[in-house]
Amino acid sequence: AAGHTPFPKGVRDGSREDRYPQLGRPPEPLPGSVDPEVAELILACLAFEPERRPAAAEAAQALEGLVDALPQRPVLRRFRIRPRV
Repeated sequence: AAGHTPFPKGVRDGSREDRYPQLGRPPEPLPGSVDPEVAELILACLAFEPERRPAAAEAAQALEGLVDALPQRPVLRRFRIRPRV
């Protein structure tokens, strides 16, 4: 959604926090172009404490509602698969 990973890349020969930055810092903020509901779900899934993360079924249910709210997918016309010659 952001075009980059939520945490910086770790340093191989550093301390535990340097090797695994996700253990000691929050994720990078998402750009303003990301829908607030999607951003909220993404950040909830990245919560440090596992008990604060949504279960897979809860995340799927949240995504279902977001997908249902999307505009209807356009239909491609005059699209044919042609065999390679």
